[in-house]
Amino acid sequence: MTYPPHEHDWSLNSWRKLPIRQQPHYDQLDHLHQIEHQLNRKAAVVPTHQIQQLLNSLQRAALGQQFVLQAGDCAEPFADADPAVSKHKYLNLMLMATWLELLINQPVVIIGRIAGQFSKPRSQLYEHSSRPNQPSVPVFRGDLVHSFTATTQARRPDPDRLLLGSYLTEVIANDLRTMATKLNRVDCLAELMNHIQTSQLTSLHNALTNRYHEPIDLSPQLPDLFFSHEALLLNYEQALSHYSAQSQQYYNQGAHFLWLGNRTRHLGEAHIEYMRGIANPIGVKLGPATTPAELSCYLKVLNPQQIPAKLTLILRFGRHQVRAKLHELIPVVTEHKVPVVWMMDPMHGQWTYTPSGQKTRHIEVMIAEITEAIQTLKQFGHRLGGLHLETSYDQVNECIYQADHHLLSPETTLSPYTSQCDPRLNLTQVLDMMWQLFGHSAAAH
Repeated sequence: MTYPPHEHDWSLNSWRKLPIRQQPHYDQLDHLHQIEHQLNRKAAVVPTHQIQQLLNSLQRAALGQQFVLQAGDCAEPFADADPAVSKHKYLNLMLMATWLELLINQPVVIIGRIAGQFSKPRSQLYEHSSRPNQPSVPVFRGDLVHSFTATTQARRPDPDRLLLGSYLTEVIANDLRTMATKLNRVDCLAELMNHIQTSQLTSLHNALTNRYHEPIDLSPQLPDLFFSHEALLLNYEQALSHYSAQSQQYYNQGAHFLWLGNRTRHLGEAHIEYMRGIANPIGVKLGPATTPAELSCYLKVLNPQQIPAKLTLILRFGRHQVRAKLHELIPVVTEHKVPVVWMMDPMHGQWTYTPSGQKTRHIEVMIAEITEAIQTLKQFGHRLGGLHLETSYDQVNECIYQADHHLLSPETTLSPYTSQCDPRLNLTQVLDMMWQLFGHSAAAH
């Protein structure tokens, strides 16, 4: 199969001439264009030198010198633009990163699904009411598009939300930067030990206690937190993009890192077209349907200058397909000879429902998929460079252990379950997952 090469000249507007998916249908296009102009005049959320800093870190990750943890909300609610919430989210990410650094004995690069992850692609156009004789309503696509309230009027796409989302992104980013000046490594280690102890994770607590009383090869400074979101609403993304006279490139300055989802990675279409022209490091999610020919095109089209680690490949195949798919795709990357970051998303390739109808994910299946990816990449002389997880700062009960699923009845509901879209891992589950994946490395020290 031949794929469109995207060989025409790129501009900020060139995506508008191509087919596009997963976009809201706004009633008032004139108003939308006014909002775009207002957005474009706003100050940048992230400076270009920090975007380059992240790229440098990703290049080290591609060489096996660092590891990337990308984590945060499935769909960030506007209501989370609150200093108290940002404090908890920041601490959560730093605890995960510190624990991971202890286990793998390497610096960890943190990319939060935070400060702008306000929209989501969806597989269905409508969601059906659980109440009899109630009409279906448009599916929720995130606060950047419309309200979570399940009525047809509330789910009407509203361009003013783009402007509000941009403002709240700045609020959250500033709150997180403030947190970075207040938390240090010693406090983080103490909080980590306390959390593990109170969560009754005895083996983890003993392992951390042993490491804590040894000389720990960790920087006294906590790692920088970089911001990311899925590049979904292209009117919004274009408005956040600015030209740098110094580098003579366009940067999306609404985030350090952006990615394409499995539903928007179509060659010859608008999302690929926009992403191929910006200087940010970018990711593309590869699903079970991804072919070697498609991957070859992504490597060429999304990184025409062949910059090492410009492209992160986010794998979301599912437990039973990861080995076979990697056997197909790894040789393409090897032949291309430009380093990429291999990142594992163990959440989106698998899901199931509880007897009561709640969507959930099994933690053992996630661990098995990551393990398969690590082993297969190693077999080909490559290395897993990162994890991509959907997490909550709250102690939610949205993902469960497979061994506990059979205990659920049709009357049992998972609680607390606060996600507006997909189920997320809580901090305890993430720490346990990391221990099961990498605990043998810590035990060797």
